[in-house]
Amino acid sequence: MKKRYYVLIFCMIIMVSWVFFSLSQPAIIVGKSDDWKVVYKPRKGGVTDSEEYPWEGKITWRHIMGEPKILSVDLLIDGKYINDLDADAAKKGNGNFDGKVLDDPETFYNGPDKTIQGMRIVWEKNDIKHTDKILFERKKRLFVKPLF
Repeated sequence: MKKRYYVLIFCMIIMVSWVFFSLSQPAIIVGKSDDWKVVYKPRKGGVTDSEEYPWEGKITWRHIMGEPKILSVDLLIDGKYINDLDADAAKKGNGNFDGKVLDDPETFYNGPDKTIQGMRIVWEKNDIKHTDKILFERKKRLFVKPLF
């Protein structure tokens, strides 16, 4: 009986420690609209990375049917939209866009700063041009997945 009690106490200490560790990690950036979801978070760097934990993002089309054509992705920095994403990266086929998800490994490579407030995505579907404005939230996480 005493052994179970010690195991339970040990597990509780590990879990509480992991929550405190997770809360001490940088907040991830999330934002969404009716059509798009944006998530930027750190990842484990590889041999080609200059940072140990570079940031990467995913801009995801939230609908099952149809694939949009992304015309531009602009960041909202200090109240102004600035095009910071390479135009070729948003193209389907030769870029980072597969029709549903746009991988963005460069925009926040060194981690985001507080001046970036949101994103504007201009896209086209069925020859109709649309614009979605997404404001970012910084969210803390209770359980961070280990990066090792």
